[in-house]
Amino acid sequence: MIYSIIETARLILQTWKPDDLPLFTEMNKNARVMRYFPAIVTDEQTESFYNRIQSEFEHPNFSPDSTLRTHLLYQIDL
Repeated sequence: MIYSIIETARLILQTWKPDDLPLFTEMNKNARVMRYFPAIVTDEQTESFYNRIQSEFEHPNFSPDSTLRTHLLYQIDL
């Protein structure tokens, strides 16, 4: 299920969909995009990161309706 977490007139932040993975992979291999990161991320690293995030979305405390939800911040681990 996809939850809309934050929605404004110009922006919707939501959980990721499987269709997002190929674009995320390409973005992480792009030198211009990654110029302020320590390194370009491999396909395998990107997929692992994506899967980890998806599993955290399944956590019982992750819900837009939960008053006790866990606030998750992400970084790419190299």
